[in-house]
Amino acid sequence: MIIGIDDESLQSVGRWPWNRTTMSQLIDAVPKNSVVGIDVGLFEASALIDDKQMSQALARHGNVVLVSTSNSDGSFQIPAFNFTRHGYADVITDTDGITRATRFDLSADESAFSVVVYDLFFGAQPTILPSGRTRINFVGPAKSFTTVSAKIFYQVKLLCLEKVLFLLVQLRKVLRIHSKLR
Repeated sequence: MIIGIDDESLQSVGRWPWNRTTMSQLIDAVPKNSVVGIDVGLFEASALIDDKQMSQALARHGNVVLVSTSNSDGSFQIPAFNFTRHGYADVITDTDGITRATRFDLSADESAFSVVVYDLFFGAQPTILPSGRTRINFVGPAKSFTTVSAKIFYQVKLLCLEKVLFLLVQLRKVLRIHSKLR
């Protein structure tokens, strides 16, 4: 499933880029047994509280892969968090603006983002990784993957918090009544 940061999400949650507290709430809304690949560059430090929230969400979920990117000198820019699971997501876009290919062999030290996600999901790396420019085999027509607006995940999280708060208020009322009856 793809959680899309779409126009509806931007109108509901706010303009891009979202702070990391908002991103951490999205991570928390995803079931813990899922593998989460975040293809959004988180390369620089942010507000301390936001970075703390993000670090905690990454640790709580556990099955998260962050994206790195290759620099022109062959080195890699890795996420700002002390987080070991990351991989590069560089793709090759043709002159017509369409992405049809990628490379899996940019570095012996840094794996491709898709390979790290695959490894975490299946518990093993793909058996054969091509070298050089590799055509992406899109399985199925456009929109073949289930895509859900990030707005939905964000709203579900807020609804759950509202229900918990409502239940706590109701419990407090019940306890007050019970103590008066004693």
